Amino acid sequence: MDHILHNRAYIGDLTWNVRNDIHNSKPKPLGSFTIMEGYYPPLVPSHLWMLKDKIRENKKRIGKMDTPFLLRNIVHCKTCLVELKPKDTSPSGYKGRYLNYSCSICKGRIDAYELHEDVIYNLKENLSPLLIKAESLTQKRLKKYRNSLRIEQEEIRQKQERNLYNERQFPNLIQRCGSKYYSTRKKRLKKSLLKSILL
Repeated sequence: MDHILHNRAYIGDLTWNVRNDIHNSKPKPLGSFTIMEGYYPPLVPSHLWMLKDKIRENKKRIGKMDTPFLLRNIVHCKTCLVELKPKDTSPSGYKGRYLNYSCSICKGRIDAYELHEDVIYNLKENLSPLLIKAESLTQKRLKKYRNSLRIEQEEIRQKQERNLYNERQFPNLIQRCGSKYYSTRKKRLKKSLLKSILL
């Protein structure tokens, strides 16, 4: 499994001189061996490969990812300012779980479930007004953007009408100046109008 997670062939890369030597199969650190990017068609998208690296990095830094301690490595003791350590003090054979965060200096403890509940409640309380404000601001910006698109569409239509008028009024002049120029201009205007409608 570890070989698969480190094998860059899955993202389409050909690697050369990866191992230290014939007797030591431990791979060299990234950057000290040759990589030919995009040599094979990739089997794994690059964003998934990067996500895998990030997950492995986080596991090394904070340990297991399936922890019930949501605030692990985040909460600190108010008095001592040190990081609170998560602790499971559930008695063996008991169905319920006693989870808490404790300070290694002042020996203070706080129930994990209560703390989680308080933090989630505070997040909801503080984020709700911000989300409402963000929604309102987004709607205003979208309205402004729609108005600017309407103006742009109207300008393009006016240019198209002028082109059509010129074609009808001065057909000889257009032929002398070059019908190819007008044809290209018409196509460009049509493309611009279509683009503004699709946006």
